[in-house]
Parts: sequence; structure tokens; C-alpha cells
Amino acid sequence: MSVIKDIQSIVTWYGDGGYKKSLISELQDAKSKLLTLLITFADEVAEAKKDSLVSTVFRKVEHHKIKSQLIDEGLTVSSSESKAIEEVAEQMKLEAEHEALSYYYSQVLKTGYMIADDLTQRISVLRSEFVNKNHQV
Repeated sequence: MSVIKDIQSIVTWYGDGGYKKSLISELQDAKSKLLTLLITFADEVAEAKKDSLVSTVFRKVEHHKIKSQLIDEGLTVSSSESKAIEEVAEQMKLEAEHEALSYYYSQVLKTGYMIADDLTQRISVLRSEFVNKNHQV
């Protein structure tokens, strides 16, 4: 299973209220696993962001190269701009896909850390309840 699928399975468990019927040790295990997965996933997030930025750079370079060539061939600046955009349309689509994936990954990472934080709070509350329950006279 991929890292993101493992993260998603914990997020789904959390979203379905699985934490409600879990023992403190199960919550701690889920939190530890989630944090470990998120650290690993951070590399994929960084790679997706890099791919997004590289895609943008390549598209811009190609766009300006085509535009300059068309201007040198005698087209007006506005006509060259329009034709250059047409020529890089596929690169623009790829750029958008890279950007969307980068955004999605960053949201998964952010959500994962928020869930880990919430699990920490739930563990703390359960511990307090356990201590209070066992120290009552």
C-alpha cells in the first residue's frame, strides 16, 4: 500500500469515528503511525511541489522562445502572444495537473497533522478521565 493510501485509511478511520471506541493505546498507535507516514509523505509533497515549479518554468521558457521566434518572423507582439499560448497549451495542461497534485498533497499533509494533533488531545482527555476515575473516593 502506498504512503498516501495508508494515511487515507487512518483519516477514514478517524472520520468514521473509529477513535470513539478505541483504547488509549490504539489512539497512540494510530497517532504514531500517522506521524511516521506524514514524515515519509513530506518527501512526496516536496517532490510534487518541485514538479509543479519545474513544469511552470519549462512552460514559460517554451512560451517565450516561441513568442520571440514568431516576432522575429514578423508577427505582431499580440499575435505572437496568442500563437505562443496555443503552442504551449499541452504544457499548460500538464502544469495545471502538477499544481493540482501539489495542492492536494499539501492538503493531505496538513489534514494529517491536524488529525494527529486532535488524537493527542483525545489521548490527553482520556488519560485525565482515567486518572480522575481511579482517584475518586
